[in-house]
Amino acid sequence: MTEQERGASQVVDKLILAYNDRNIEAFLDLYAEDVAFYMYPQTLMFTGKKKLIERYGLMFKKTKCLKSTSLKRIIHGNIVIDHESSQVCFNDAGKVDKYSEFVTSYQIDDGKIRKVVFFK
Repeated sequence: MTEQERGASQVVDKLILAYNDRNIEAFLDLYAEDVAFYMYPQTLMFTGKKKLIERYGLMFKKTKCLKSTSLKRIIHGNIVIDHESSQVCFNDAGKVDKYSEFVTSYQIDDGKIRKVVFFK
């Protein structure tokens, strides 16, 4: 694994920790100001940290638990592709209300996530 690949993987590891802790400040700090989110193949969902705060800040406040886990990871240069599982508790931190699996691609430039692509 190259230094670039190690660094990219560490950014995504920190992202998962911040997400699971519902720590919006740590979560936001990992993204570039002009981050772009896409639904595969090229449908732009939103760009920028302001929209990121609107989307994830509200989710972090509304949920009782979030648990994302990387099930499998592929790293190539500055690209990290994760097969992830997600558990969400809406009312009780001890009761998972929603479980899903998905694939996400992260492009990391200069230690910040610049592009995210969700695969359904």
